[in-house]
Amino acid sequence: MSFEVNWEHLLEDSTLNSTITQRLDNFVQSLSLPSYLQDLQILDFQLGQVPPKCKLKSFTDPHPEIEPNPLQNDVQALVELEYHGDIVLSLQVSLVLNYPGDRFMTLPVKVTISQLRMHCLCLVAHLTSKLQTVFSILCDINSDNNDSEEAMSNNSTTTPQHQPWGSSAPLQRMAVVQSLNIETEIGDNISSGQDRASTLRNVDKLEQFLLAKFKDFIRNEVGWPNMITLDYNSDEEDEENKDPVGDRTEEKD
Repeated sequence: MSFEVNWEHLLEDSTLNSTITQRLDNFVQSLSLPSYLQDLQILDFQLGQVPPKCKLKSFTDPHPEIEPNPLQNDVQALVELEYHGDIVLSLQVSLVLNYPGDRFMTLPVKVTISQLRMHCLCLVAHLTSKLQTVFSILCDINSDNNDSEEAMSNNSTTTPQHQPWGSSAPLQRMAVVQSLNIETEIGDNISSGQDRASTLRNVDKLEQFLLAKFKDFIRNEVGWPNMITLDYNSDEEDEENKDPVGDRTEEKD
C-alpha cells in the first residue's frame, strides 16, 4: 500500500533537522583525515523539498531491540522507501599540497553533496508512550527488479526468530546509497604546472574520500541494528525526568 509523507511537516521539524545535523557534525569531527586534507567542517544541511516514495509492507509491534516492553499504542511499520531528492550537504575543507615541501600550500575547497538516491526497506517505529519515533534501514532493494521480499532475503542474516533484521546483519553488505553527486569549488586560483596537477589529483582523491565516508555515515548511523531516534519530549520534561544514576552510567559507557 502506497502512502504520502507529510514532507512539509518534516521540513518544519526542528528536532529532525537538528538531530541529523548534529550527527553529521559529530561524524565529520571524528574522521581521521589524510595528509592532503585539514579543517573539514559542515557549512549547511538542507533536507530538500522532494519527498521519498513510500510503500507500507506491514504493521507489527516494535522490535525488542527498539522497545523491549511496548505498550498498546506503540507500533512499528515495515516500509519500502525510494528516494531521489534534492537533499544538499555543504562542507568546507582545506586542501593541502605537500609538494615540493610539507604543507607547501593550502587551498580552501567547498564541497556540495546532492542528488542522493536510495531504495531500501526501513523500520519506522512510533513509541507513543515515550513520544519518540525510531528509524532504521534494514537492507537495499534492487531497483531493477523492485522485489523487496527478495531483498530482505538476500541482504540479511537469519536469526533464531526467523527475522531478517537480526543484530548480526552485516552492515558491509548494505550499500544504502545508490548514487549521489559531489561538486567541488576551489576558493583560490591555482597556477599552471606542478601545483595545478597536484591540486587536481588531490581534488579527485578528496571526492572519493568524501563519497566513501558519506556512505559509511548513512550505513553506520541508520543501518540496522543502528537507528536514529527522534525525541519529541521538551527539554524541560527531559530535565525533570533525568535519572542521576542512569546519567552516570551512560557517561561511563
